[in-house]
Amino acid sequence: MVMANNTLPQVLLGAGVLAALAAGFWLIGGPQAARMENRDEKRMMDLRALQAHVTCLANANAQTLPQALTGSEGCPAPRLKDRFTDAPYRYARLSDSAFDLCAAFELPERVRHSPQLNTDTGCLRFTYRPDG
Repeated sequence: MVMANNTLPQVLLGAGVLAALAAGFWLIGGPQAARMENRDEKRMMDLRALQAHVTCLANANAQTLPQALTGSEGCPAPRLKDRFTDAPYRYARLSDSAFDLCAAFELPERVRHSPQLNTDTGCLRFTYRPDG
C-alpha cells in the first residue's frame, strides 16, 4: 500500500510533463512550423535584396522606378525566384515612388520584423527615395 502512494506523484508528474510538451508543440507548431518559418525568413531576405536592386535600377535610370525586375551591368539581379518553390517573386510599380515586392509566404503572420508586410497578399510595400 505504501508503494502505491509513492507511484501516484510520479505518474502525475509524468502526465504533467507530457501535457506541457503537447501544449508547447500546439503553441509553436513543432519542427515543421519551424522549417516553414525558416523558409519564410529566407524569402524575406530575398525581398530585401530585391528592394536594394529596385533602388539600384531606379538610381541608374534617372531616378525612375523600373517597370519590371531585370538585371543590368551596373545592377545585377539577385534571386528573382523563390528558392524553395521556383515561383517568381512579384514586383508591382504602384507610382513614381512606391512599389510592392511579393512572395508566397507559408506562415505570413509569423514573419518577424516586417510591419509593412500585408499578410493577405504576401506583399511588402516600399517607398523609393532617390539618393541624395
